[in-house]
Amino acid sequence: MKAVKRNIISTLEMNSPQGFEELVAGSHANEDVVEEALTELQRENRLAYHGRHDGYVTVEGDCAVCGQQVPNIECQRVTVSDGTDSDVASEEYVLHPHCRRVIFGSWE
Repeated sequence: MKAVKRNIISTLEMNSPQGFEELVAGSHANEDVVEEALTELQRENRLAYHGRHDGYVTVEGDCAVCGQQVPNIECQRVTVSDGTDSDVASEEYVLHPHCRRVIFGSWE
């Protein structure tokens, strides 16, 4: 099962979105094994089915604004620093494109 899950994630990171049939063909496993792997990966919040794009995509994390999962094909990252010249690490946030527009509007 681990190998099938790794293969699915690898495939989606290279070419996303992918439909169920495409993932079955690429994984060299039967449909039941792929379905179980997809269920586990969704439970682990590592991928999601994205209806608008009609396929599975990896998930980059939760949106810092709305808290919903951000599919990798929609991910926008924002880096925020404290504004000083110190060597303090900046923080990076994951946002949906529409949440980013709501927060930053015309500032960018």
